[in-house]
Amino acid sequence: MVWFCPRVAAAIDAVKEVTDHVTIIAIHKTNSTAAGPELFEDYDVLEDAYEVGGLPQARIDRSIAWINPHPVSDVTATAGTDANATISINSAISGDELSVTANVMFENGSSDGDKIVIYVLENGLIYDQTNYYNEDATSPYYGLGNPIPDFVHNEVLRKSMTATLGDVMPTTGALETYTKNVSITLPGEYNKENLVIAVMLVDSNNTAYNSQHGHVNEFVDFE
Repeated sequence: MVWFCPRVAAAIDAVKEVTDHVTIIAIHKTNSTAAGPELFEDYDVLEDAYEVGGLPQARIDRSIAWINPHPVSDVTATAGTDANATISINSAISGDELSVTANVMFENGSSDGDKIVIYVLENGLIYDQTNYYNEDATSPYYGLGNPIPDFVHNEVLRKSMTATLGDVMPTTGALETYTKNVSITLPGEYNKENLVIAVMLVDSNNTAYNSQHGHVNEFVDFE
């Protein structure tokens, strides 16, 4: 989970080069002086819950600070490791209605306070991007201008289909499956072909212990 800028974007690109087992959620704060991805409607809920101060910031497993210079090893240390639960996602759009079914199977049963979070993300949002690293020869964004024109923003958090910090799941036993069905009406400005569903499982302290993601209209099986 990230509060976005080029520094963190470069770190995320480095992670993507070595693993696919990461769900990325980019959260933007509206810039009063330049156009950019729309502010997530419950930004303040996340800002307060994770004590976000100066930007940019990044979190691993939703609550662990990923400190500059954002070592890739901090992420890969846990990415793809075994978890107590596995997630499948089935989503579909009919007209402007998006419906999602998330299934969660627990190996050893759930814990009190476990929650499920379902977010709608959007790829391919194009806006100029402020670039504080235009003069930094060590940055992949060196010399690209400030701002960088037509910067492509991906994994942008658009909408929560559950409570922003998650919906509490009922107690679920070992090898039992919990199913969550949710639906929303999509705003007209969303590009439906670029939407991604992200599902997270978090504990009572709002720390994520597993996640899964996939494009809308794509079935993602247990993994």
